[in-house]
Amino acid sequence: MDKNLYDALEKVIFAMQKDNKLYDLRKRDYSRDGNRFTVLGLRDLANEKLFDDCPTIFGITSNQATLVTTYFKNVSMERSINELYKTFPNIFLGESMKHIDKDNINVNIPLFKL
Repeated sequence: MDKNLYDALEKVIFAMQKDNKLYDLRKRDYSRDGNRFTVLGLRDLANEKLFDDCPTIFGITSNQATLVTTYFKNVSMERSINELYKTFPNIFLGESMKHIDKDNINVNIPLFKL
């Protein structure tokens, strides 16, 4: 993962851990997961342009917001899950099996059914 993308994602994740209400600022289509903090939830928020529209509340620049949004737009759900669980261990709380191909998910990643 590119260092610039890592830095931007780290800031977004830190901001959401500090204020979990940020996780509910926009609807999450693929991640109806209650209060679980998930990669699919971040992906939904990126698709809803939350980071592009409100970068300052996450402590990122407009360019960093574009990096985050572009990452989720161009990378498959499964790949982003695998990469972010590896890059940011012990942050995310499992992923919904409903919209992903579980055969392409690392075996160490917790999956749940809704």
